[in-house]
Order: sequence, then C-alpha cells, then structure tokens
Amino acid sequence: MNNKFIDEKKISKGDRKELKTAFMRMMGDLAQIQARKEEKLWRTINIDCCLTDILGNLTKDDLNKIRTNLQIKNISNLKKQQLIEHLAVGIPAMLSTLAEVIFDEERFNWFKKIAKNGGYLYSSTMPIDMMIYFRERGLLFTGKKKKKKVIVIPAEVL
Repeated sequence: MNNKFIDEKKISKGDRKELKTAFMRMMGDLAQIQARKEEKLWRTINIDCCLTDILGNLTKDDLNKIRTNLQIKNISNLKKQQLIEHLAVGIPAMLSTLAEVIFDEERFNWFKKIAKNGGYLYSSTMPIDMMIYFRERGLLFTGKKKKKKVIVIPAEVL
C-alpha cells in the first residue's frame, strides 16, 4: 500500500472520531500494561536476599522464562517449589558459563558495579530492558527498599 492511496482516500468525520476513540483506548491500554510491568519490577525486596526467596516471589511463568532463557531442559513440568529449588541450585552452578555467553561489555560493567557495591545499587540509571534481561536469567532482581528503587544480586550469584 503506498502513501498516495492513503492520501486520496477520504475519511468521514464519524470515521475519524471512531478512529481517534479507538486510538485513545489503545494508548490507555498500553499505559496500563506498562504500569503493570513497572509494578512487577518494583515490588518490595530484601537487599540481603537469597535466590530461593526472590524466586519464590516470582510467578511460575517468570520461573519458566528463566528456565527457558538458561536452556534448562526437562523440568518444565515441575511444581513451582520444585522449579525454584532446581533454579536456586542451577543458576549459581551455571554462572561462569553464563558470564561468557550473556555478558557483553556494558552488561559486565553494570554487573561488576553492583557486585562491587555489595550486591545492590539504589537509584540506578541502568536501562529497564537490561534489568529485565538480567531478571529473566535469574542474575539480578529489582525492587523497592524503604520506598527507593534498588537492583539486587542474590547472595548465591554474588
């Protein structure tokens, strides 16, 4: 479809109003989805946390996403608690291999910065997509502590 065709086509006032309404509804829906993602990222978290505790606060879908991203096979049918236990052992065991595969220079520098700070970092400027990337691999997690946003590396990973 070329632009000339779109420019030549006349749209009635009624159709324009419907399109505008649909567009505004869609934008509202997108804002709600974004707000839910933000809420999920910034739940209360303990800075001195263990991997089992943090994984326990995730949904089974979140845990399966970690499992899939780490390419851990044959455990998708486990119940949530069993999956948590398996990941809590598997993630630290895989860390040296993971570091070679998933860390580019920028990710490595962020991870190192948080590790040097004792495993947590308040009010970070780390891009959200990078936070999600690390979270979906079980390496760091986001939350709020005393109403401040914080990024945490679990003790076993640290």
